[in-house]
Amino acid sequence: MLSWDVVPRPGILGPYFLWRLLIDERHQRRGYGQQALRQVIDLVRADGAKELLTGYQPADDGPWPFYQRLGFEPTGDVEDGEIVLRLTLARD
Repeated sequence: MLSWDVVPRPGILGPYFLWRLLIDERHQRRGYGQQALRQVIDLVRADGAKELLTGYQPADDGPWPFYQRLGFEPTGDVEDGEIVLRLTLARD
């Protein structure tokens, strides 16, 4: 689920915000999530986005290492209990 080129406002982060990336637990740790997210990154970059935001609920087994490996960094913001992350999309 992705907010695509929306005007940010209270409760709506953006303009590009990945709300959820869900891979069935039986298929996790096989690279499917990474491949899917790389495709999302390529799509939003091609649309002219400067950054992609996402968030996660802090937990011992949470997705932070997954996002960190792909280059996401914490923004310092927390939205509805989720730590907000940013991936800066470099221009070629």
